[in-house]
Amino acid sequence: MSATDFSSPPVRFALLGPSGPLHFYICTLMRHIVISEGLEDFHEHWPQNDAETEEFLNSHAMGNLLVGGQFPSAALLEWLARESIPTIVALESPLRSTCWWMETFNVDYLVAVPAITHCLSLMVETAGNPRRAVITRDHVRVQMRDFLLHLGRLCLGRTPGQIDLLMERLRVAPSSTLKNALDQSYFDSETLPDRLELSAAARKEIDMVCNPLVAMVQGDTEEVEIQWPPSFFLDKSYARPAAMVQELVGPARCLYYGPYLHLPRGDYSGEIAFGLSSEIRDTLLRVQVVCGEDLDEFVSRARHGGLYTLPFEFRVADASKAIEVRLLMDRGEIEGRLGFAYVRITPRALS
Repeated sequence: MSATDFSSPPVRFALLGPSGPLHFYICTLMRHIVISEGLEDFHEHWPQNDAETEEFLNSHAMGNLLVGGQFPSAALLEWLARESIPTIVALESPLRSTCWWMETFNVDYLVAVPAITHCLSLMVETAGNPRRAVITRDHVRVQMRDFLLHLGRLCLGRTPGQIDLLMERLRVAPSSTLKNALDQSYFDSETLPDRLELSAAARKEIDMVCNPLVAMVQGDTEEVEIQWPPSFFLDKSYARPAAMVQELVGPARCLYYGPYLHLPRGDYSGEIAFGLSSEIRDTLLRVQVVCGEDLDEFVSRARHGGLYTLPFEFRVADASKAIEVRLLMDRGEIEGRLGFAYVRITPRALS
């Protein structure tokens, strides 16, 4: 099959999603498809901020192109949906994406996970694009031809017969990396690098924070519950993770604050769970939720020791803004301790 004339209409598609092996693999594969198809005047754009997005939309949003990134702006997402640009969301597992961040930027998981929640929260907003496809590792592992067929139909308008010819051309392409990918060896390993030293507790926390967001990207918003563990919060020492138990002796102050994670736009209910020691007789505790310019406050009075959950509600107007939850003691204490258990979040309505 000879190369097709793509001058009208142009071939335009987007690749979004958290960085990791899957995102890198799909990007590599699509580049080879472009080469194999003889697509001329093909350009890539990866705008990193609002200014770069505006420049792209004003000057480069025509012709044959690939556009994408981890943190697309609202303007870029609106353009993709409005123009019905075929959009691939490469939905890497949070654990693998976390490992990629840790290796690439030499950070621990407490720094990597906030970035991943930022990306996943933005990916929820791609649901308004009628030509969006969410691709997971399982799509690639199960059947490569079906995967290529899906990409070919979505991005290039190819028939099954044309995809078979394309796959044969890719198999003889002068790229050992691509050949290994087509043989699925790129995804055979299920283990994570031992050198990253991710404990079982850390892996559990990553799943708790990120897996509900993955479900939301895939359209499952029923019975979603997100739990933010104490390790993502800070205390007066400015250290993360914060101490799970704090002495209350001293003046009124902020006991815990964080986790600076992200959520998709919408309305949420939450609760913060903690325990107070038996010395407590009467104390005032306040929860503040800060998201961008919005601040919500909720006050609770504890008259004795025991286990407590303090409910609150808040709205996320911008998924790019990290969320801060503060637990404050409104007056000084001469004795007693507080143990921080978790913050639990449940979506009420996404916007």
